[in-house]
Amino acid sequence: MAKKMNLKDMEKKSWRYSMQDGLIEASIGILLVVLGLLLSIEFTIVFIVVFFIIFMNPLLEIIRKKFTYPRIGRVKVHEDPTKKTVGGISLYMIVVAAIMGVGMFVIFGEINAENIYRSLPIFFSIMILGAMLYSYGKSGSLRFYIYAALAMVTAPFFSFINFEGRLVSLGYYLLFIGFIFLIIGLIIFIHFLRKYPIQREEITDDN
Repeated sequence: MAKKMNLKDMEKKSWRYSMQDGLIEASIGILLVVLGLLLSIEFTIVFIVVFFIIFMNPLLEIIRKKFTYPRIGRVKVHEDPTKKTVGGISLYMIVVAAIMGVGMFVIFGEINAENIYRSLPIFFSIMILGAMLYSYGKSGSLRFYIYAALAMVTAPFFSFINFEGRLVSLGYYLLFIGFIFLIIGLIIFIHFLRKYPIQREEITDDN
């Protein structure tokens, strides 16, 4: 049992070590900002989401080859199979939607389009909560608890304020959270670059 626990701790340390460049936060921030901008003008977003999901990892890999790996090396972490991850996210989303639907019916006595649209920021905050808890479980980094708490606390304000347009409240919420992720990610990234400067070999000419 002790050996198994040690392996689990080593896995978490590897995840924390690989995530210290802040690029995960920055990429999440960019996605949320883009989605927020599109939703605030009620523009279709399906193709943007698909594009980002497909190209996020390759783009992150390119950036990490340029800035991260030369400084701390490449860390290979255990990742869950894509099918398992997608299945888990889908199940979590369905459960959250069902619970919120029941809650909406109990509170308002009906489920209508207006209440659904107004509750979308809360729904997405719970989705962010799930993602952050998953990230904490992988890395053990307490900063993901802070992200989750911030997402949950701020969502009701965007749900209760009357904005013009059905998706505008969700758009503004994603913009707000996205900018926070982006700013934090950039701060962590800058700190990472300063903490791990590239050691350049000094070339001396003996001639």
